[in-house]
Amino acid sequence: MKKIFVLLLATSAKFLFAQEEDNSIRVKTTLKEVTVFLNHASLKHVVSAFNIPQGTQNIVLENVSASIIPPTIQISGKGNFVILSSEFRINYIQPKSVSKQIKQLEDSLEELQNKVNIRDIQLSTYDNEEQLLLENKKMSGNNTGISVAELEKMANFFRTRLNEIRAKKLELQPTSKKYQEQISKIKNQLKELNYRKSTPVGEIYVTVYANVNVNNVELSIEYICNNAHWSPQYEIRVNDLDKPANVLLKAEITQNTGVDWKNVNLSLSTSNPALNNNKPKLSPWWLYFQPNQYQKRKGYPKAESAPAAYNKNAQEIDGNEAEDTKTAEYAYEYTNASEKINSIEYIVSIPVTIESNNKSARIDIQNYNVSANYLYYAAPKITEYAYLIAQIPDWSKYNLLSATAYIFIENSFIGTSEINPDITKDTIEISLGIDKNISVKREIIKKHNEKKSIDNTRKETRAYEISIKNKKKNNINIIIEDQMPLSSVQEIG
Repeated sequence: MKKIFVLLLATSAKFLFAQEEDNSIRVKTTLKEVTVFLNHASLKHVVSAFNIPQGTQNIVLENVSASIIPPTIQISGKGNFVILSSEFRINYIQPKSVSKQIKQLEDSLEELQNKVNIRDIQLSTYDNEEQLLLENKKMSGNNTGISVAELEKMANFFRTRLNEIRAKKLELQPTSKKYQEQISKIKNQLKELNYRKSTPVGEIYVTVYANVNVNNVELSIEYICNNAHWSPQYEIRVNDLDKPANVLLKAEITQNTGVDWKNVNLSLSTSNPALNNNKPKLSPWWLYFQPNQYQKRKGYPKAESAPAAYNKNAQEIDGNEAEDTKTAEYAYEYTNASEKINSIEYIVSIPVTIESNNKSARIDIQNYNVSANYLYYAAPKITEYAYLIAQIPDWSKYNLLSATAYIFIENSFIGTSEINPDITKDTIEISLGIDKNISVKREIIKKHNEKKSIDNTRKETRAYEISIKNKKKNNINIIIEDQMPLSSVQEIG
């Protein structure tokens, strides 16, 4: 009786689920626009040309992200109907459709596995035959009634057949290794693809009411979702110290929303919805007496690292470029920057495709030349190297972003630097790396060093000599920074 009850319960649940599905209008959405923030992304889907019968209806919008932040869902439409409510759900039952690539890989894997099984059968057969021959050889050897001629004939047979069997087994070994390598590669690829296949599907249930039958309905769905972000990267190229530096801004985009962004209108925003938008509140700052503590101060001031610039017009390209219309173009030539109230938005005017695979995709979004003053900086107390510095005046007009900069000098990659626009100076500095043609040394002058003790006081004098060697053909401008000791207690004057 218990088994019958479970069966009836399962059948009833299946019936209720089917009934809910029968009463709903299921429609597939098409992703049209994506705005990626520094954290999160805004996705806009559309649905067109479907009909709504008279009365209250449930519409299931398929193919949306499973990582939606429900309060951000916005729905609008065109047609003679009323949008009553919406609800976000995750469908764990309906799997994603299997792509052609997965099907082909699964077929290839099955074919290879069949070949491996056939090879295993052949090896097993040869092993059994070899074992049988060896056993018969022992039995024949124990039979003393065999003539010398018969024994020689049997020995030749055993030798010939055993050689054939072992040669066949050797022939099968390379194919065995080859098949296993191919199977391993296909399984690894399927593991990555099936991860996306097993991702749950997001759905939005929309309840609407219509006085009459409505044809050719249009819906627009927009929402914020997790698992997507972008980060800026700069590429700075300097080919001549008498010419401006070229700055390329790249966007590194990563998304794992569960929805492939296929041929979408892409925008990149410098805002971050994940930040706390509540204004700060200062609490009372109480002062207390504490015991004197002397701390040993470590480290030295570091040279400020600095940034690059901003593209007002996507068509501003280096005038020295060859005017060959047949050369490939870049995404930054189709990207415009738009200033919002509290952010910058980069709008790509050509369709972009980024798959939901949690892998980084890079898009060039700005390219421009920046006037800069070049000089060298050295801190010989820390290092003997001199660093090439690009000073960019009036840098605030470029809307720089905090990012890593990849430095190229005369088309050779020399390392990375950091751009930090969070400063209040009028001029920002970008460190362009070490120039080994310039060396700076800081050496102590022993004859000027003195130590004197008078009563309870001690006086110490130190002197240093700083020397610079320039191996370059041209004269250079260099800033050299050194340190004077500072007292943190009254007893040291």
